[in-house]
Formats: sequence, C-alpha cells, structure tokens
Amino acid sequence: MDQNSELDNILNDLDFKPITEGLGFHHSLKEQKQVKTDLKSQSENLKRDLDARVKQMQSQSIQSEKPVQMGELAAFYETEKQGISKDLNDLISVEAETSEVADVTETLYMARMIAWFIDITIISSVMLLMATAIYISSGISISLSEIANSREELALSAGVLFSLFYVFYFTVLDMTKFSTLGKRTMGLTVISSSKRVNLLQSTIRSILTLAGIPFFGMLSILRLVDTASKTRIIKR
Repeated sequence: MDQNSELDNILNDLDFKPITEGLGFHHSLKEQKQVKTDLKSQSENLKRDLDARVKQMQSQSIQSEKPVQMGELAAFYETEKQGISKDLNDLISVEAETSEVADVTETLYMARMIAWFIDITIISSVMLLMATAIYISSGISISLSEIANSREELALSAGVLFSLFYVFYFTVLDMTKFSTLGKRTMGLTVISSSKRVNLLQSTIRSILTLAGIPFFGMLSILRLVDTASKTRIIKR
C-alpha cells in the first residue's frame, strides 16, 4: 500500500505531455497554419502595394508624357516650322521675282513694238514725202493706167527704196546715244557688250530686223537679232 502510494506520488510529480506534443509535432502544425496565414496576408498586402505602385507610375507617366514629348520634339518642330516658313518665303520670293521679270520683259517687248511702229511710220512718211517731192519737181505726168500697168515695177522699186532707207535709218541712229526716234520716245536704247555699238553691229541688227518683218518680228522675239549682233535693247 505504501509502495503504491509512493508510486502514485512519483507519477503525479511527473508532467506527462501528449506524445505529439513531446515530439514537437504540435508546434509544427501550429506554425504551418500561422505561416499560411502570414503568407496569405503578406501576399495580399504585396499585391495591393504593387497595384498601387503601378497606378502611381501610370499616373506619373501620363502627366510627364506631354511635357517630355513637347520638350524633346520642340526643337524638331521649331526647326521644321522654320524650314517650311523659309521654303514658303523663298517660293513667294521666286514667284515674285519671276512675275516681276515676266512683267518687265512683257513691258519691254510692248515698248519695243510701239517704238518700231513709230520708226516705220517715220520711214514711210519720209519716203512718201520724198516720192511726192520727186514727182512734183520732175514735172512728169503719169496716168492711172500707166501706174496700173507698171505696179509690179513700182512695188519692187518702193521695196528696194524702203529697205535701203530702213537699213540706213536704223544703222546710223542706233549707233548714237540718241537712238531712233521711236526708241527715244519709248525710253529705249541699244547697248553692246563693248563700250558702244559699232557700225558692223548696228548694220547686222538693222538687216536682221528687216528680214524678220515677213516673220512678224520672230527674229527679234527669239533674241536672234540680239545674239547675232551682240547687242540688246534696254530701258534708259
């Protein structure tokens, strides 16, 4: 009896624990549950932080995108704008110069045409006055029938006389600073690559302009007269 009581006291003094608890398995199960809970919580927190960070970065990117684009491309846009503006100004300038040259050329040709008609009128008037004076002074009586019969000879003679007077008139007067009466009236003059128009240049010019009459002045319009005689007509 005493032995049994003593054995009971010894057993009571010992602190018995479950076998799983003594081996540490109970700690492992609790820790696994706690770890799962912590990992899940940390994962959710990390996901929330990442989402917030992504939204913040997207917001900063949108806000900074416009200034960056404008800042980086401002020089390019400005250069391109300046280039387009310069090209446009050059185009306008070229068009203005072309238009001005065309206007000057057209005005010069009109002035030359008017001057030529003035000179032709003067030549024709002088020839008519000379023929009238010769007819009156000669005392020769010519009937209309005789004129009709000899019209070809008279036309040929008039043509030769006109050509000689034409060449003489333009050759002599174009060598002077005064030039012809028609050119003088329209403010034109003939110049040469040399210091002054010489006799050869003036004669070539006169003959070619005379030869261009049947072609409606195309030799002068195409500047063949200027090229052959090495002269040109300018405004004073």
